[in-house]
Amino acid sequence: MTSKEKAVFLLIPIVAALLVLLGGRTATSQGATAQQQAQTLVNHLEGVPSGPIAAQGNYVYMAFQSKLVVLDTSDPTAPRRVGWLFFTSAILDMELRGAQLYLITKNGDFHIVNVANSGRPVIEGLLRTTSSNYYSILADERFVYIVGEGAIDVVNVSAPSSPKFVGHLAIQANVVAVQGGYLYWAGYGGVEILSVVDPANPTRVGSYVPSGLDTGATILLANDRAYLTAHTGNDCGRGGCYDSQLIILDISNPTSPVELG
Repeated sequence: MTSKEKAVFLLIPIVAALLVLLGGRTATSQGATAQQQAQTLVNHLEGVPSGPIAAQGNYVYMAFQSKLVVLDTSDPTAPRRVGWLFFTSAILDMELRGAQLYLITKNGDFHIVNVANSGRPVIEGLLRTTSSNYYSILADERFVYIVGEGAIDVVNVSAPSSPKFVGHLAIQANVVAVQGGYLYWAGYGGVEILSVVDPANPTRVGSYVPSGLDTGATILLANDRAYLTAHTGNDCGRGGCYDSQLIILDISNPTSPVELG
């Protein structure tokens, strides 16, 4: 089981429990009926791929193996395919920032796709690598962080037509998140926080070790909060993970994260 699969495996029961609890509280506090809470399915698409997906405005970008498909969902009851783009290898992950869609493919290539005209996406920048172990991608204002097994490569994308490698971090992390010039990675030992203002020279500024637990499985950032799932044990695929918990951290001061619950 890969690190991403571990994170999903551990997060599913926790999220499910939270949804049940939150749903119960909403019904009790507001006296909402089941009919009022019901959601309406307006449409669904047969054969939609289970690969990465991104959305902005009325447009949805879906990966199907080596093909990128663009859907116009301005009428959600009748989504229309308005654009597509082919690559030489399967798309592993992607992230959309403004008019740029950043993605990595199985052969290790990093692409910048311009989607200013959603109906005609075009490859604006390409950076070829020799790595075949990438599995995730993160982006902030100027940099993209390509996560692989045991390392993170940092790419400067301020000039989309000529992306450049500017940093390499040797990190064995289960999951990585980036926000406001700080990179958070969760793995064995908890959470480490790095300043990546200068990505060529990352600096460790803070950390958090969950009490009684030894491994951070996944982390989600939302403004001044970090939501961390943690557990004990490493072999989740064989039932070797236990005592899983959801931990909420105050990260308003990244150098000193505080556990809230």
